[in-house]
Amino acid sequence: MAKTYGSGFILDKLQRFQNQAARIVSRRNKREHTTPMLLTLHWLPIRAMVLFKVGVLCFKCFHGNAPAYLNDLVEPYVPSRALRSGDHRLLKVPKKGKKFSDRSFSHFAPTIWNNLPLSLRDVPTELTFRKHFKTYLFLEFLLH
Repeated sequence: MAKTYGSGFILDKLQRFQNQAARIVSRRNKREHTTPMLLTLHWLPIRAMVLFKVGVLCFKCFHGNAPAYLNDLVEPYVPSRALRSGDHRLLKVPKKGKKFSDRSFSHFAPTIWNNLPLSLRDVPTELTFRKHFKTYLFLEFLLH
């Protein structure tokens, strides 16, 4: 999951802005490393925040609580025959088409969702999912 999704100029710029904000809030020197500051402030890095937002939207889609236009973009994976993965709460990932299709919500969101551990995908409530997912992202992005 620690794959860097969205390695673009804008995300790098936002990350630099967040790092500077962490230094200001923590009243630290600009030469100090920001990871400990982000940990103490409980701030996820920008790429992890993007994954968090998409993961929460996937949770809402899976449980039918998302807006209709998002529910239409993702669908549960239903195997054609009885498989062990049939009860793993996966989402169907569409086949790649055009050059930017993997950036679309209908492709990106199921990819993020399917890469989560089953214990996270099985959480019953959104509040619990948010809590566990944020902890998972902290461990993936800040402690590795």
